[in-house]
Amino acid sequence: MQYYSRLSQLMTGIATISLGLLTFSPVRASDLLLVGGAWEYPATGDPYGTSMYDVVVQKGGGERNAIIRIFTTASGSGESAQRNGGFWVDDFLDLYDQRYPGVTPNVEWVEFHIDNCAGLKNQSSSTVINQISESTAIVFGGGDQSLITECFFNEDAVTQTRTTTPVYDALVDKFTNDNIIIAGTSAGTAVQSGIPMITEGESYQALLESPIALVGTPPISRELYYNPLGGLGLFPYATLDTHFSERGRQGRIIRLAAATNMGLAIGIDENTGLLVTDVGGVNESAKVLGENGVNIFNLSNAVVNSEGGYFGIEEVSFSYLTEGDFYNFRSNIASFPSKTVLACDPSQTVSPSQDIFSYRSTPGEGGNRDNPREFVNVALALTESCDVTTQGRSFETNPVAFEVFMTKEANFQGYSGVDSQGETRISLNNLAISIQSDQETTSVPESNPAISLLGLGLLGMVVKTVKKIAKY
Repeated sequence: MQYYSRLSQLMTGIATISLGLLTFSPVRASDLLLVGGAWEYPATGDPYGTSMYDVVVQKGGGERNAIIRIFTTASGSGESAQRNGGFWVDDFLDLYDQRYPGVTPNVEWVEFHIDNCAGLKNQSSSTVINQISESTAIVFGGGDQSLITECFFNEDAVTQTRTTTPVYDALVDKFTNDNIIIAGTSAGTAVQSGIPMITEGESYQALLESPIALVGTPPISRELYYNPLGGLGLFPYATLDTHFSERGRQGRIIRLAAATNMGLAIGIDENTGLLVTDVGGVNESAKVLGENGVNIFNLSNAVVNSEGGYFGIEEVSFSYLTEGDFYNFRSNIASFPSKTVLACDPSQTVSPSQDIFSYRSTPGEGGNRDNPREFVNVALALTESCDVTTQGRSFETNPVAFEVFMTKEANFQGYSGVDSQGETRISLNNLAISIQSDQETTSVPESNPAISLLGLGLLGMVVKTVKKIAKY
């Protein structure tokens, strides 16, 4: 497709695939800041969130030279996009007032949203392209990542194909040929993925039923949807997910990675960032910033074992990285230079969880979670204890419950350190994860995943007008 043809022209080696990981080497390397949503803004006084705003400024050339452009394409309608764009501009004004009094930021909202992008995205010369070309820092806000791909590509839901647009080409040219930073939060992070791009779903339903490939905007659903053509492709090493531990999304990302042969999947917690510097370059590094953690699932040795007709998987390697930790996407190795090896505490025990995926009890996007961060809390409790294994169970049991087994194998290690705010932070590396259906529950075989591309395309055409403003 033209999408890949264009990328291959601009990025050296983009077609190299190893263990399902797409890699490339730009001519000049830029930086990505991938925030997991709920990014606390400077007016709140939150030190973690504010420091990540400052990263955008400093990586964008410093407080006097940064040229910051804001995309709120994921917000939906022009009214919503403009309102949210104004919030972002105000955020950087507040940051400058706090950190750089007397300096006026060069920050603008880019008017590019679902109501006007059809008329702008294929113009080879436009205000949008000019704003991209002049920028040193670009920020993608949250909402619905499908709206971003709809505006940056020409997508055909029926044929399941896409072509690039001049606006997308300008973005890739800028990222490839100039040393800039692109930051995203929530949907603005998820859309940086290569193939696939996750778009909808809850963990339990994702384990129960096969993922659904759909080009376009999916319905608001507990079912796992993904765009098989991917996102913007600026972060091609793994599929990305956001609001991660807070919304119990471990099951859905593991299922999608297994179904699409992705060797690596990454989930970023709220008010937390993964700063990838020198993307694709010889000095590339990825460092965790912010309040919570980055979840890394390595499926290179995983084995799918669907007993009783339900999805199951063994030997997924799970690492949880917190502020100051690093990850190398070439070697798939984590490092913990600011922490020391954690000695287990024999007095601490771990109780099995009865809601491992943080059930969403309140209908609607996001919704209230009965036990937010349950999966990672259990994993961290196991890390601190001297127990070798523990397990958790999905809150949902109809028609079957799913069980998660966490095991400290030979290559497991925990780490402890103090972060920039003086808080003790625990990280873990290579915790073995297995998921199986509870065989004591009456089993009903999984539904047939075969859905025609035409049917999916028509579904996409029907639901593409759904604007999920607060989705991510």
